[in-house]
Amino acid sequence: MKILLFYFSGAGYTRWVVNRLSGLLIGKGHSVHLEAVENCDMASVLQREDMIDAIGFAQPIYAADIPRIMRRAIGTFLQAAAGYPALPTGVFFVNTYAYVNGSGYLEAKKLFEGSAFQIHSYANVKMPNSALGKRPDSLPKTAVPGDALAAAAMQKLSRLVESIEGGSLFNDGLGPQTVGGKLVRKLLRKQIQNAYQRFQVEATRCTRCMHCVDTCPVQAITYKEGKGFTFSATCEACMRCVHACPTWAISVK
Repeated sequence: MKILLFYFSGAGYTRWVVNRLSGLLIGKGHSVHLEAVENCDMASVLQREDMIDAIGFAQPIYAADIPRIMRRAIGTFLQAAAGYPALPTGVFFVNTYAYVNGSGYLEAKKLFEGSAFQIHSYANVKMPNSALGKRPDSLPKTAVPGDALAAAAMQKLSRLVESIEGGSLFNDGLGPQTVGGKLVRKLLRKQIQNAYQRFQVEATRCTRCMHCVDTCPVQAITYKEGKGFTFSATCEACMRCVHACPTWAISVK
């Protein structure tokens, strides 16, 4: 099988999951093309990737919701896919989460309503918390889960691989968390959208390496001599800048 997997990863845990999923699939003889959505031209990818057998999407869950960057990417994918009727219409989804998934499946399903595509397989994978409010220096230097989370993740991904290979339905996205997820989204959506107002750079720690500016997936960080760093409303609150800063100079008020 030839598998195309689009993904977004903020702090790096979703990328860890995507790489492990890719390894499992390659180990079974399949070919996998990974495409980070922030650098992706959907039309060009679909044009050069012929004979695709499976398409997947992977992203973290923020406040029981799918990040805006992935929502936009899926919308762009659906527009581009209209010109390629031979694409497989069953897609698989992988969501990473820290506490509860909060019915990410239902939110993902909405994105494909009215299109030819439907979610065939869906997996929730628990990863460490990299959310707002944690002290920067308390976060790990590398996005690698502990042994217990890693083992559980591999079991979940193995089940997903069986579903992708065999065409059997796999959905662990429904449950009592769907009720709580709706409430969490309502309460925290504005906080996520306005999180950029709470980011700050500690001048005594910052070395002006500009790694945060370069690594931001939505170009939300700018620097001007004499005025310092500015975070804009395009911020996804993905915490990539916090994790990427070599001196832990970025924190959240």
